[in-house]
Amino acid sequence: MPSAGCTANIHDNTVEIKDPKVSFETNVDVTNVSPGEIMPIRVVAQNVYLVDPNDNPPPLHLEDAGHFQIYLDDLSSEPLVVTAQTTIDVKIPEDVKEGEHKLLCRVHKHDGAPTSAVFEIEFTVKIEVPTGG
Repeated sequence: MPSAGCTANIHDNTVEIKDPKVSFETNVDVTNVSPGEIMPIRVVAQNVYLVDPNDNPPPLHLEDAGHFQIYLDDLSSEPLVVTAQTTIDVKIPEDVKEGEHKLLCRVHKHDGAPTSAVFEIEFTVKIEVPTGG
């Protein structure tokens, strides 16, 4: 009898996204980012069926539906972006401090629960000081 592949783990009658993988990249100079700059990001995700958080997933993908949440520096902060898109423009906050930062992209289940799939891009914010003459 043929067996079918399954992308879900059943634990305590809850269904989970199984082993989501995410990577993302940007084409901006990550060593010289300005406050308020738009950072275009391309996300690649595996083992997750991307569904906008405001839409209902199709019945066949209830267990592996998910979306991305993009954070600045800290996963416990408010996300900058919540989306199921794979091409995202992330605006770096105007009040970001100069120095080392990171964007964190985490896969969330459709119900909003976080998964362990997190990827980060490190970048440096440089603030131009106008020179008076």
